[in-house]
Amino acid sequence: MKNIQVDVQIFMIKKGDFYVAYAPALELSAYGPTMEEAQEDFGQVLRIFLEETTEAHTLTDVLLDLGWKLQRKPVAKYTPPVFNRNSIKSSKRLPQTSRFIKTERKPIRIPV
Repeated sequence: MKNIQVDVQIFMIKKGDFYVAYAPALELSAYGPTMEEAQEDFGQVLRIFLEETTEAHTLTDVLLDLGWKLQRKPVAKYTPPVFNRNSIKSSKRLPQTSRFIKTERKPIRIPV
């Protein structure tokens, strides 16, 4: 199976005693007592998401439902929606007591 690489925004957030790794473009998150553990757990959540949606043949439909764009020709290319801190806060996706630590881009491989 062929894969394409896409960069996805990951927001690192501090909520109480925990760190949360949150990717709004995928509606996936993971948490842990340290930033490193949250990031590691996010990798596992992402792997499971990709495996399950690929096996069920629903990955493209799920991504399109989440606002992704798909260019099929001349070469398949996915483009994730872009978020910023203000758009996430104003959409009530996170509690107001959350504190943003940093934003990073994580390369992921999407099967096509």
